[in-house]
Amino acid sequence: MTVEQFKNEISAIIDDCVGIKMFFVDDAATIKDSDVDNAALVRLKASMVSKLKAGIVDNESLSMPLLSDADERKNALYEFDFDDKPLEFDLLDQALQLRVNAPVKYQVGDGNFDDIRAIIVVLTGRNNETITLYKHQYTVAVLKAEQGALNLFKSNNRLSELESNILKIDPSYVFMKLGDTYYVENVKTLESYLGFHDVIKDSAAKCVAKLTDMALIEDIAPLAERVEGEDMSFSRKLAKVSRNSPVMGAVANKDIIAFAQKHKYLSALLKLNDAGDKFVLKTKKSQDHFIKLMSDDYLESELTKIQYDSLAKDKLA
Repeated sequence: MTVEQFKNEISAIIDDCVGIKMFFVDDAATIKDSDVDNAALVRLKASMVSKLKAGIVDNESLSMPLLSDADERKNALYEFDFDDKPLEFDLLDQALQLRVNAPVKYQVGDGNFDDIRAIIVVLTGRNNETITLYKHQYTVAVLKAEQGALNLFKSNNRLSELESNILKIDPSYVFMKLGDTYYVENVKTLESYLGFHDVIKDSAAKCVAKLTDMALIEDIAPLAERVEGEDMSFSRKLAKVSRNSPVMGAVANKDIIAFAQKHKYLSALLKLNDAGDKFVLKTKKSQDHFIKLMSDDYLESELTKIQYDSLAKDKLA
C-alpha cells in the first residue's frame, strides 16, 4: 500500500467516524470494557481523530518503511513485517471481536488504576471499517491523590485537595491495525515494554548464522558478542540485513570484496586477511560499515562522482 492509499483509508474512517470503543487490558492480558460514559468517549474520539489527521492524513512528510528497516527518521509509521508477533498484537484482534458486546467490564475498585497495563481504542467508520490502536499504560499516566505534592482542583470557586487518583488518557499510541496489517508508531516502546527486543535479537542471531555460512568474515565472534551483549542498535541493523539485504546470498563474495576495495571510503575501513578472501572486522566501526555494505547503502552520484551513504546522504569522501 502506498502512503497516499494509506492516508485515504485512514481519512475515510476518521472523516466519518461513527463509533468508538475503549478497552482496558490487565496484567493477565484480559480485555475489559472500560465502561466509560458516552460524553468522555466522544471527547476521546475527537482527540484520537485529531491525532490521526495531523500525524497521518495531513502529514506531508510521512513515510512508511518496513519495521525491519527502522532507523532514526522522523515522521515514520513502520509496517510490521516480522514473522513473530508480540502477544499485544493478538489483543487488537480480540478487541475487535468484543467491540459489540464485551462480557467483562472494568471494575474501578479503589481507583488506583494500578491494574491497567494497556488501553485499546477501536474507531469505526460509517461502512464498519475500523482502526484499532494500542496504547501502553505508563505509570506516569496516573495522577496519584497522595504522592508528596498537594494536588488541588477547582471546586465551587475554591481549591480543594484531590481525594482520588486521576487516569490520564492522551491520543498517543504504540501501534495500530488497519485491515490485516499492523503499523508501529513508537518503536522504542514496542522494544522496551512489549518484549519485541527478543524478536529483534532472534532475527539478528539468524543474520549472524547466515554470515557465518557465507564465510566472508575472518572471525564472526565479535558480531555475535554484540548481539548477546544487548547492543540493540546493532541488532536492529542485523535484523534488517537478515530480512531485506539485496547483497547477502545474492552477490558473490569476490564481487563484494572487489566493490569494497575499489570504494574510496570502505577500502580504508574494511581490511582483508592475508589470503584476501575474508574481511577482518575487529572494531565496531568496521562491523557497522560492513553491515551497511550488506544493506547496499553505499552509492555514487553519476553526476558528481561523490560517494554517499544512501540513507542520510552523508558525504563520505
